[in-house]
This record gives sequence, structure tokens and C-alpha cells, in this order.
Amino acid sequence: MRQWTVGELASRLGGTLQGVAAETPFTGFTTDSREEQSGKVFLAIRGENADGHDYAEAVAQAGVAAVIAERPVPAPHVLVDNLVAALARFAGGIRDAFEGPVVGVTGSAGKTTTKEFIAAALSPLGPVLKNPGNRNSEYTSPLLWAALEDHKAVVTEMGMRGFGQIAHLASFVRPTIGVVTNIGYAHIEKVGSREGIFQAKLELLQALDPQTGISVVWREDDFYQRLKHGSPSVVRSYGFSAEADCRILSYQRKAGGGSLITGVLDGRPFEAELPTVGRHNALKAGAAHVVGVAAGVSIHE
Repeated sequence: MRQWTVGELASRLGGTLQGVAAETPFTGFTTDSREEQSGKVFLAIRGENADGHDYAEAVAQAGVAAVIAERPVPAPHVLVDNLVAALARFAGGIRDAFEGPVVGVTGSAGKTTTKEFIAAALSPLGPVLKNPGNRNSEYTSPLLWAALEDHKAVVTEMGMRGFGQIAHLASFVRPTIGVVTNIGYAHIEKVGSREGIFQAKLELLQALDPQTGISVVWREDDFYQRLKHGSPSVVRSYGFSAEADCRILSYQRKAGGGSLITGVLDGRPFEAELPTVGRHNALKAGAAHVVGVAAGVSIHE
């Protein structure tokens, strides 16, 4: 992450400085008071079981550079009206200046590995910015953009914990390519049914530009046709089906570890070595190939 000051942060958040100098530098963000705090900015998140504002004094004593808070706290802080909206404003302002491909990834399973495979597929373009781990919420996803420097592409994982969350993330990520890995059962309690999961995941594809956006969907998903018809953009598919734009033909374990896959994308054969094994990972590699070629990478790179 490049060197930021609390003053720059406050300006992009639309917040006001309270007891902290504008030129104060910080080295990163934290959302957990149990983590290392020295020189970082702490997000005072109001959760179901705890309120981050209650830990402001403790993190200040631990050396935090500042707290982002929605109400005055006994610590140097940036005061904002609404933390979620402020973080979206922060990320969106940085996103506005970025002209490379931005890939949003969602799905009931396989998001994180698919994100990693896509980042690898885009690496011939240059440095790729991606979420660390599965930091994909309305609080942690915006923080990714603070690390944008000379990157040529961005891959961001999008979590779903209810209707409207992916639409919110997409509002500042503004993806040029959207990937839905599958419609399964994860977080079904948040939306009531697989139909609800479908509707929530579709929010990513509906955020794409109808003229320039590209949707990438698993061809064998039983919601494929509905995802295709619900997307305003071009839809590209991957899978084992002969009807897939990117068809995986084979995958086999290598003696030294990992696996080798072969496939065909728009009639052009390819093969790729993966650090992982299994049918599910071969599918993720298929998605990555579709994204890479859509972003301008040669199928042989």
C-alpha cells in the first residue's frame, strides 16, 4: 500500500478530523481490536454482537493512527455520518481513475480460489490487485482500493449476506467483467431459498455495462439460462459441456503435484498447469481462461 495520510483519507471518506493531524501517516487498516494497531486506522464497525466504537480508547492506547467512527470517541478519529457509505465513497473515488479491467467474482462456493486463478490469468498484463484472503464485505472490500498503485488489473471477491449487498459492492467496484461461479446454498438463511441466492448473485451481472461488460457463468449450473437472460451484457460460459464457450476436455493429476488441464476456448486449444487437483479446480481454471482472453491476454500466455 502506498503512503497515505489521515487527511487524505478523511477527504476521500467525506469525513472530518477530530483530534488528529491531517499529515499523520498510516500503514494499513484494521477491523479487529485484537490485531496489531500501531500506525493503522481502525474501523469502528457496529456489529451484531459488538460495537467497534466501544474499543476506540483501547486501540488509541495501542498506538492506532486514527479511528473511523460514526460518533465522537475518546481517540483521534475521522468522523463520518455512515461508515458503509463513506467507505464506498473512498473506494469509488479511486476506482474512477482506474482504466484497466476490473473483475468481480461471486458465487456460493469457490470464489476465493477462482479469484486467485483469475489474477494469475491476468498477470501477463502486469501487476494485479486482488483481495487478500476472503475480505469481501461492505467494510473490507473497499479497503482493497487503498493499495492501488501501478496495477494493470483488479480482481475483487464479492460476498453475499443478503439482498442488495452485491449491488452495493458493485456500485463502487464498477466491474467490467462479472463472474458467477455457481448458485448453491451458502447463506441461504439470508435470502430464504436458492431462488433468493440466484436473485442476489444476479446483482453482479446486472451492474455490468450493457455495451462493454462481460458476464462469465458456469454452463452446467441449473440457473445458467436464467443468469444468461438476466444479464444485460454479453455472456460467456465455461464448463465440461460441449455448449460451453470454454470447454474443459481433461484434467489429470501430475506426479510432482498439481494437475494438467486441457481445453478449447472458441475453437482454440489450450493447456494449463494448476497447483491444485480436482474437477472443481479445473472448472475454476476454465473461468480464469475466459476472463483472461476477454481482458486481452493471449490464450497461450
